[in-house]
Amino acid sequence: MIYQNKFTAKTGEEIPVFKDGKPMNSRYNPSLEAMNFAESVSDGFIVTGGAGCALHILALLKKYPDSFIIAVEADQESLEFCRTFPAFIEAQSKPNVRFITEDKLEKELLENYIPVKYKNFSLSFIRAWEAENKELSVKIHDTVQKTLKRISADFSVQSHFGKIWHHNIIINSARTAPWSYSSPEKKQALICAAGPTLEDDIGYIKENSAKSCIIAADTTFSTLLEYGIIPDVTVSTDPQKISAEHFFNCPVQSACKKTILFVLDISTNPVIAETVVKRGHKAVFYKNGHPLAQTLFPDSLPLISAAGGTVTAACADFALKAGFTSITFTGADFAYVNGKPYARGTYLERSYNSSSRKLSTAETKYCSLMYRTELKHTENPGFLTTEVMETYRNSLEEWISKNGFTKHGRTYRLDNNTGSISCTGKRHSLAECTDKTSYLPLCAWLKKYNGEKTEEEILKLALAYSLRYNRIYES
Repeated sequence: MIYQNKFTAKTGEEIPVFKDGKPMNSRYNPSLEAMNFAESVSDGFIVTGGAGCALHILALLKKYPDSFIIAVEADQESLEFCRTFPAFIEAQSKPNVRFITEDKLEKELLENYIPVKYKNFSLSFIRAWEAENKELSVKIHDTVQKTLKRISADFSVQSHFGKIWHHNIIINSARTAPWSYSSPEKKQALICAAGPTLEDDIGYIKENSAKSCIIAADTTFSTLLEYGIIPDVTVSTDPQKISAEHFFNCPVQSACKKTILFVLDISTNPVIAETVVKRGHKAVFYKNGHPLAQTLFPDSLPLISAAGGTVTAACADFALKAGFTSITFTGADFAYVNGKPYARGTYLERSYNSSSRKLSTAETKYCSLMYRTELKHTENPGFLTTEVMETYRNSLEEWISKNGFTKHGRTYRLDNNTGSISCTGKRHSLAECTDKTSYLPLCAWLKKYNGEKTEEEILKLALAYSLRYNRIYES
């Protein structure tokens, strides 16, 4: 608790007093001071240190009614004290205002800050509150910087993939159908990722195939086929055209004497579903966090999370949702091992070898891939990683811990899992997608090439772009 009591200013307004006896606001005219504070802040997404009596929050709302405002207080007890002020109660009732403590700041930023939606981002402190909470103010600043870096990376991905995501979701939505899946009794989920050590685990995979459901990440599909292993399930998340190359050598169902279940993100390249279905296998779809997918399929497709954005994590979440109690990972290295980025047999090997020339060999291309960012040594000799791959590994480990798995040897186990997947596949019409957040990733892509246009003009472009597909796929 950083406050001691209240003080009545000369204007008759109550203001909070810190424990050292200093007031947080002007003793003479706190409303005028709040107006001056609002003048110093830009319109958009606003984070302010200090909730206090919240007069400055009302001033911000009056000047920028469409802004999103987060006020950060020192601790929960101080926040409860602030709730006794009339201005706080009024501001709290607004849907675009959040009063929180510092430990919730990162979560609120990740959930609410959308760069393409808000023109500016501001971090401002009430001067007296900042002076009273110097260490906490530094912590708030660091949290904002760290989270903005994370959001910026995500926004960069959206600006790159926004168009292709939108295109793929609309086309694939015409192919969705009801599907269900439950883990086979007494079988573990054996997840095969495409790291170099997958080659060392081929014997293990073959030995345990009878008591396992083999779940292949898309990049691993070709490698497993080379070793005569037919996966039971294959998961794909990549929207790019090149991802379809993983499945061009998919055998027909009669040849492999097994119907493979292809579990595809609704934003994957449409050629994948078309290819595998023509060869007698089953393709089903799930949704991710894309707002358009959430709007088109609010309850009719399963939500499968790819923690950190990797297909390996999507495989794990599928296994959890399907009811598996044991998960074993193979090839999930998140590292370059002894100079190799991937296991043998992936599409990269075919691509690099087929284009290898005297002055640009396959080895040169592999080196360019591995050394494009700074490499870091790990505890394992011969294993090199990058900052991005470390993030992938940490995200998967967090997912494992959050969902209650415990490690037994190389297997992760749950005491109980009653999960199973069942969905209708029914979609809403694009005409029902009236919430503009459904188009934000597409807007991010459009903004990249139309930087001079306003947010409203970008949204109109996004709606016009979607209308073309509406005519084709919903006619």
